[in-house]
Amino acid sequence: MKQNAKRLLKALWIKACRFDGIPIDSKFVVFSKENHYANRHNKISRLVLAGSSKNHDSRNVFSIPLT
Repeated sequence: MKQNAKRLLKALWIKACRFDGIPIDSKFVVFSKENHYANRHNKISRLVLAGSSKNHDSRNVFSIPLT
């Protein structure tokens, strides 16, 4: 599951960068508020970090809608 999350995050990063015309190898970026890919990337990142916690059931990491 962790590899799938990493692939998803990478794909969303690339799409978010392309949406705002930012080079994908940038280390620090500020995305536009209209960038829905960046919003999804942030949500998934938080879920993955929460899933790595001892007290969190990581099997449900992607159980919430990404809208």
